[in-house]
Amino acid sequence: MGQRSSPPARYGTWEPRRFWNSCPRAGYYVTIDIDAFDYSIAGGTGSPMLGGLLYDEAVDLLEGIAQLGEVICVDLVEVSPPYDDAAGTTCYLAARILADFLGFITKERERRGER
Repeated sequence: MGQRSSPPARYGTWEPRRFWNSCPRAGYYVTIDIDAFDYSIAGGTGSPMLGGLLYDEAVDLLEGIAQLGEVICVDLVEVSPPYDDAAGTTCYLAARILADFLGFITKERERRGER
């Protein structure tokens, strides 16, 4: 199957519906790399990214993935608390992203009548 990626929506070239329609309807193994997020919200990583994803963009992507089919597995990688700020912003973002994604997965399973 290979990997699929898309540019952030703020660049105006990404058509979410077209992207989702090109994806197979199957089980998904999802890896979320915190390096993909913008440095302003995720500095606690080994490779901070200027111009990376913002929270709303990531949530939109993850909600779309949950709607496509069964999410079999999800992991989140590259969070490095020693590099994080004193408030733990990156750690909080990672927890929030996972909680949101699990909520989307649960909502879709309930909608399909699954447990």
